[in-house]
Amino acid sequence: MRAQTVEANPHLALVGMHGLPERTGLALLESCQENPIAGWDVEVANEAAVAAGVRYVEHNLAWAFGPDLFDRANDDVYELRRPSELCDMVQGRKTVLEVHDRPDDVGEYVAIGGAYCARLLGVAALMGVRSVVSQVRFPTLSNYSCTNLVVELCRDDEGDSTARVADNVVRLRSVMEAISANTVPAVDERDFDYYDYVREIHGDEARTLGLEQDASIQAFSPIPEHIIRRLGLPIEKQRYVAEYWNGVGSAQGEWFGGVMRQIPPPKQLRGRPTERAELRDIEVVYARAS
Repeated sequence: MRAQTVEANPHLALVGMHGLPERTGLALLESCQENPIAGWDVEVANEAAVAAGVRYVEHNLAWAFGPDLFDRANDDVYELRRPSELCDMVQGRKTVLEVHDRPDDVGEYVAIGGAYCARLLGVAALMGVRSVVSQVRFPTLSNYSCTNLVVELCRDDEGDSTARVADNVVRLRSVMEAISANTVPAVDERDFDYYDYVREIHGDEARTLGLEQDASIQAFSPIPEHIIRRLGLPIEKQRYVAEYWNGVGSAQGEWFGGVMRQIPPPKQLRGRPTERAELRDIEVVYARAS
């Protein structure tokens, strides 16, 4: 399954950070094995989870990039050892796309860390994605590599997920080709909507708080105040929204919901250079399969 590389290309797509049911990344890998994209390597991040057909085996790899990751380089547990290997793999890359998907029909976004290369927002613009989630407080790969962009796409499991996954692959290939050709547009950072990732709600906690009865919340829709109070979050003027809600597909049963709050653009992204294009002036480089 893993795409073996002899000499590292300047750009890297990491797929399978979570195993099944995420399908877009694996479909991208298959596409690139059949029809490679110049300048790109494609690697499976969590081979153990992909092989087992689960979101993760023992530890959520996507959240395992803490300050002790290199101390775990020789750990017997694959998902604790793997982060150091991935950090070595991304070192020196000009671009790293970390590909995820989920069952929703709406709520696509890109995610950034603390040190961030603002040019990658042009990738989001080309894909028609305008929501940017800051994960600066969480141990993700984006907080290790400033060239890492998390791309969270939708599968639409209640609709035609096969067509949606195929569409996602077209979109990803288009932006990868644009990156190789150095034709990603410079965009105005203020054209995007920004969110701070607050917390993830696990299944056991959801049952304890009675949140399983509130399954109608849509991605990026406001979370009602009574739920915010049940979660013990401060009631603020900032708007809390759902990343996803009542998500299905985790073999461990912990995947229930994510909470974000809307924020201004991060300080390192602020500014409005006059030569930059606005989103409405950028042609989306794909056509939806549906």
